[in-house]
Amino acid sequence: MSSSSTDSSSASESVRLSVGEWGWVARPEWVPTLREATAIPWLNLRECSVAQLLKENDLRSVWRVTMGERAVIAKVYRRPQGWGKFKLSVTGPGCRREFMAAAWCRDRQLPVVRPIAYGRAARGSLFGPYVYLTEEIAPARSLSSYWLAQCDELGRRSREQDNAIVVAVARMLAELHEAGFCPTDLHAENILMVEGEPLRPILVDLHKARWNIRVHPVFRVSNLADLNQWFQHHAGRTDRLRFLLAYLNITTETLTRKTVRNYVKDVAEVTGWKFETLERKRDKRVWGDNRYFARIVLPNGWTGHVFLQARHPIRGSRCSNLKLTPLDWAAALEPLYQSGSLPNELTFGSQRIQIRIERTDDGSETLRDRWQEGHRQVHRGQIGPVPLALLEREQPGKPTERLLILGQEEQA
Repeated sequence: MSSSSTDSSSASESVRLSVGEWGWVARPEWVPTLREATAIPWLNLRECSVAQLLKENDLRSVWRVTMGERAVIAKVYRRPQGWGKFKLSVTGPGCRREFMAAAWCRDRQLPVVRPIAYGRAARGSLFGPYVYLTEEIAPARSLSSYWLAQCDELGRRSREQDNAIVVAVARMLAELHEAGFCPTDLHAENILMVEGEPLRPILVDLHKARWNIRVHPVFRVSNLADLNQWFQHHAGRTDRLRFLLAYLNITTETLTRKTVRNYVKDVAEVTGWKFETLERKRDKRVWGDNRYFARIVLPNGWTGHVFLQARHPIRGSRCSNLKLTPLDWAAALEPLYQSGSLPNELTFGSQRIQIRIERTDDGSETLRDRWQEGHRQVHRGQIGPVPLALLEREQPGKPTERLLILGQEEQA
């Protein structure tokens, strides 16, 4: 059973409808498709044969779902906790804001993902659960994977390929700014590249964006710095300057050397500040429980911190490309705490990793410092011994004993 009504409060024309246990706000052309999708278990897509998991984090999971003859991208938002509940009660659900931003851009033919609908389970509360649907952009790759895909076996690209990518992304950002749209979660994974003549970058993840505004120079520099961080790691100075010039040629009426110098200075300064802020945030993860690290408790009084996966694996580093779970670690470390001997390799399923173990039993903090410093290097893309685990044992009347397990690098 379904019902619908026109919603005149959204950024562009949309329709409210109920389909089964879900209430939706949708683009009119997608209403028939939604009404036919009553069998899709939006909150249990893992058991759905027409759904494929693309990625997930602590806030939401992202799926590719086939609805009839069309594929869509579904973001399933988890219920917020703590501060997230207060924020949602004040600002409303992020999917609603993202739908409105995408609809506003759609009406102006801006290069962003096309919205379909957002909905809330009828038995849910203000805090969700929510689902947000967008049109699939296919075939497409993220900017980061597309850039790497253009490399030959030696990691080289042609000048023409570099120019095409750099100029296309600069034009996308300039077009958004000139129209009054300012993304605030801008990075290479949120830009999809669609091949063709010309090459088309499409922006996704709009939940933090501002729109229908005059984009202040401060925000322009901030967005330029967001992309400059990525280009610093993947492109040369010539490409970064070409990116800036392509952007300024569109957004500046009279482009002078002074204007370029000022932008170069401001973008470099903001890039450095953003980089240090981001790296400090990443550095703190090594002591917590998250997608990248975990705290574990082992027999015989041992506790510790273990590496699960790198947010940005280093090319050529086998250890930084590992993807582990706490259960993998419990099985791998069992011979160590049972026999007390220090092995020279660890086994994770079918993978054998050569390791080196350093030990202190005088209460020294040296190995804790090396654990943190080692991952500072990984976060900055520097190849070296990857700290895989830091184990500690405290016994009455004895100094703290520590073991640092370092992965011995091999070519991936």
